[in-house]
Amino acid sequence: MTPEEHVMSVEQAIGEGYQRKVGELQRELRKAQKEAEERAKEADQLKTQNAIVVRDATEQLRRADAWVAQAAGGDWKQLTLVIGGAVSGFALGYYIQRAANVRVPFMSLLGVALLGTGMLMPRWHWSSRLALASSGALMGVGSVMYVLTVSDDQERPAAAGGETP
Repeated sequence: MTPEEHVMSVEQAIGEGYQRKVGELQRELRKAQKEAEERAKEADQLKTQNAIVVRDATEQLRRADAWVAQAAGGDWKQLTLVIGGAVSGFALGYYIQRAANVRVPFMSLLGVALLGTGMLMPRWHWSSRLALASSGALMGVGSVMYVLTVSDDQERPAAAGGETP
């Protein structure tokens, strides 16, 4: 092989190696571009999902704010309803327990039922729910209060139609 042929073969080998390397780099570049496009699509989807979540959260906060404003802006009728429910619940619990003349605060069971009913009625207005729940809670308190404050030694009122023991 002549020196010129040798130089030509070396140049040809270098050129082929260069072409092969360029081809590999082009394939890697295409692969990287595809991955970048996929990631861009994922990012767009996440942006859309985030926009939906932000919109929903904003709507929920707006509704919660309106509900709090309504609850905080209650008028005297609603306040009267709640306070009346609480006072009447305590009085009923105390006096029905007194009339029954037993040592077990059975009216507290009815009070718990009313409390649960007031808490579990989502379609009712908040003031009605609160009045019923507070009535039930204080009915139980009144019943227990009577049992705790009246000892066995104290004279209890006669049960309906009976005499004192």
